[in-house]
Amino acid sequence: MGERSWYVAGRTAGLMLRLWRTMIRVENRNSGVRRAPYVLALWHGRVIPNMMDNYDCGSVTMASRSNDGALAAGIVDQLGLIATRGSTSRSGKQALEEMEEKVRSGEAPFAALTVDGPRGP
Repeated sequence: MGERSWYVAGRTAGLMLRLWRTMIRVENRNSGVRRAPYVLALWHGRVIPNMMDNYDCGSVTMASRSNDGALAAGIVDQLGLIATRGSTSRSGKQALEEMEEKVRSGEAPFAALTVDGPRGP
């Protein structure tokens, strides 16, 4: 399966997450503490709850340039977030600079990054 197929699968998964979101209650505590612009640092295991809390807000995040990154980018795009593509080993600096530009320009209210990447926190 090529990268485009993984992206489409991600869009489909994103639609399923949107449907699921209509069936659950999300309680957002301390949201008043966060003021844009900021960087949200989280673990991979906390990605889905954070996407459910912040979907359609236009925040920017990073997905790797691999098939699983294409899947993640499809989910992120479907949920109304922005995905830049890069990782520690492939185009990470450019993706991080793109994220910074989107936040500084006001296109994205905040950036979200997982801090427990393949090389550890």
